[in-house]
Amino acid sequence: MKPNVIYCDPMACNNNLQVYDDNLLSKVQCEDITYFLNKKYTGVFTGNENLILKYNYTYKKGVFKLLSYLSTMIYLFFFVLINKKSNILHFQWLRLPTFDYYLISLLKKIKKIKFIFTAHDYLPHDTGNKHKKIYEKIYKKADAVIVHTEITKEQIKNEMNIGRDNIHIIPFSSMELPCDDIETDKQTKKLAELYPDDAINFVFPGAIRRNKGIDDLLEAWIKSDILKDGEKCRLIVAGRDPDGFLKNYDIKGLNIYFDLKMLSNEEYVAYMNIADIVLMPYRDISQSGVLFACMEHHKPMMVTNVGGLTEPFKYGNLGWIVNPNAPNEIKETLEHIVQNKSEIESIKNDNELWELLNGEIYSWDKAGRTTTELYEKIANS
Repeated sequence: MKPNVIYCDPMACNNNLQVYDDNLLSKVQCEDITYFLNKKYTGVFTGNENLILKYNYTYKKGVFKLLSYLSTMIYLFFFVLINKKSNILHFQWLRLPTFDYYLISLLKKIKKIKFIFTAHDYLPHDTGNKHKKIYEKIYKKADAVIVHTEITKEQIKNEMNIGRDNIHIIPFSSMELPCDDIETDKQTKKLAELYPDDAINFVFPGAIRRNKGIDDLLEAWIKSDILKDGEKCRLIVAGRDPDGFLKNYDIKGLNIYFDLKMLSNEEYVAYMNIADIVLMPYRDISQSGVLFACMEHHKPMMVTNVGGLTEPFKYGNLGWIVNPNAPNEIKETLEHIVQNKSEIESIKNDNELWELLNGEIYSWDKAGRTTTELYEKIANS
């Protein structure tokens, strides 16, 4: 039986999420895929006859957000029932996991459709064990669970009591955001003028959440006289702060710069371009698109030993690894970098390592082949 897939991503409408879908699906060798995505989607499948843009909850508020998502899921329910050929339902995210679980369970019972779930994280960010019971049910209901790292696979297997053979590792791959080259050059020149000279640019890019450990980074920086020396280095925090996490920080005289807004692709890449080191002091995460953006741009990085952040490091020296929740260790590591600047260039210029990572180990071609094989296996199981 050939796989006939309905691929659902409610959040396929911005930055890394849309880029992930575009890169993965453009490499999947499956003729029959219906793309069921967000109305804000503007990626490479726009205009495809199998593209259905239905999710519209993203920018609504309160009860209207809830009702919008529920109505779309009910629409999807009947769409799957009517579509006689479909045999696989593949979800990237579930926004209302309890409701979604029962809807998918009903579909599996009535339609006998196979269900694949991509677990980008073991559990949703910053929720503790709040959703553990429902996600355990979701993982057990799935005919296959896709994860990006061996660590996430072990977490789900051990914590959720899921059979190892039901969990499939398909790594994230290098993230090249679609950009207007002229606008990207303009933004890069603007930042280069704003942050001139030979000082090291330490950049923390992307949306700011508690799990990303920005408070540990700022504590480390504030404690250090070396890091506050503007002739040697600076810290740039660039990204949306939806919960106002940084509103109470007074950064005057600390050699810290905030650009707290939703970054366009061009602005995000511009920050990557001017970064000497990208900082990921995360305390809890399974995998990060920032990591793969660093790989795409050949940027040294400082990461914490959580989730799959350190997995690429086993292939070579990409930067520095610290423990999570350890401001003093972050401080000492950043001070070491400032005092040993030549290490940055050594990592940047290791073209053989970057080519290995981007072209072989973490390639979209490989991810597409593995996903295709999984679709074929599940359709015929």
